[in-house]
Amino acid sequence: MKRESGQTYIDLVVAIPILVAFAFLMVQGVMIAGGVDATTKAARDAARAVTLDRDPRAAAAAALPDGVRLESVERYECDGVCVRVRANVPIGVKGFATTSGMDITRTAEFPDVG
Repeated sequence: MKRESGQTYIDLVVAIPILVAFAFLMVQGVMIAGGVDATTKAARDAARAVTLDRDPRAAAAAALPDGVRLESVERYECDGVCVRVRANVPIGVKGFATTSGMDITRTAEFPDVG
């Protein structure tokens, strides 16, 4: 019986780090998905700001949550108002293990009303 008890502890010692790593990866995936969604919204808000003669960079920055860094906002040629927003979503645990993050680029196109 003691031998089986020892085997259970070994199984637990192996399983816990695997479960923690899996949970960490799941959280990172949710954070990246949230960053993609926020960057898409930032691009739409920046394009809307251009159509209203407002600052697109300020509109994009206001749409991004804390921790997501705005890298660039640029207009490009199209049949309407087109804006490309690039943001950086951090990967890792702040203050413990972080990387340079993941760059996300999203575009928005609005019809030219003028």
